[in-house]
Amino acid sequence: MNRLVLFLLAVFVLIGSPVQAQDTGAEAILNVLAESPHNVSLVVYSLDDPENGLYHNANVMRPLATTVKILVLAEYARRVADGMLDPEELVPLDSVETYYFPGTDRGAHAQVVTALRNAGRLENDELTISEIADAMIRFNDNAAADYLMLRFGREAMDALPERLDLRYADPPVPICGIYLNWDFPYNMVDDPTNLPGQDDDRAWMLSRRMRSGESFSDDMSAWMGGMSTRMSYSELSAAALSFPAGSARAYAGLMARVFRGELISEQASAIMLNILDYEMDDPSIQVQFAQLLATRSGSLAGILTGAYAVDLKPQYVDGHDPPPTVVALFVENLPGDVFDQLMSTTLLDFEMSLLNDPEFVEITRERLEE
Repeated sequence: MNRLVLFLLAVFVLIGSPVQAQDTGAEAILNVLAESPHNVSLVVYSLDDPENGLYHNANVMRPLATTVKILVLAEYARRVADGMLDPEELVPLDSVETYYFPGTDRGAHAQVVTALRNAGRLENDELTISEIADAMIRFNDNAAADYLMLRFGREAMDALPERLDLRYADPPVPICGIYLNWDFPYNMVDDPTNLPGQDDDRAWMLSRRMRSGESFSDDMSAWMGGMSTRMSYSELSAAALSFPAGSARAYAGLMARVFRGELISEQASAIMLNILDYEMDDPSIQVQFAQLLATRSGSLAGILTGAYAVDLKPQYVDGHDPPPTVVALFVENLPGDVFDQLMSTTLLDFEMSLLNDPEFVEITRERLEE
């Protein structure tokens, strides 16, 4: 395997054409981040020399949005590698759609169904476990992630931070349950006093109930479709802070171990990397600058998250072979206008600057620590 450069970016990256390292776009993005450095965690280091890296708020726990799905993927990979799970097992589509809330995933689940049907892969409305894992990562399908979490069970999810040796990381929690915590219609349940008091307990209970009866699932799906119209941006951004959290240092280290084949096992790491290295909507992006581009991204109001693994072509970086480098960037508490600005910005120049321009890394260090 060629040497990789692994990104773990708490930025929902919309990749465009490659640019030079010191392009003004990178500086503009840095200006935005430097306005509120206390809301930013950034880790940059060479895998050959982690001691001399950049560590800005590296151990601060920040909400991960759907980047936490990497942990669910790790449990999937472990079970497949250990022979505990058949990736070709067929699952009824209805079993996944039980957890689907239309209007809350930017059309991700609908894209999954369309892609599978177009590929002739939904015969008898069934899909494989491996296709569910792929949908969770490639399309950011929340329903797919919830199916896997409920399939594996809470005990397995709660054990993941310790199993993966992550000191600063929360376990995954079903996303449909988290959303129901934000905007639950208490008038639509028989006895709301039976709901647990702790958010995670309530999220797990509600997500289990989603699969217990078609009526409850249908009622909640219809209700949650209007969540974004009932809640303001400030309410949504405050609620988003309840998502599982993690530190930039922890997730950068996790991705570095995937790169080295050291997360769980070499086979499990390879399974993860194979799913993370999916073809983007514009495959020419990979052809232009990367021999491998593994990615996982997501966002919530006020929070931008994602994960990247890149094997750069030498010609993209003036013919030299850069050392493997980890970049982890987590951002939270973004005002609505800043959030919209970053969501609509091509951030490749910023990432490439952190990757191949040591001077830009030092400029970033200085700006964030001013």
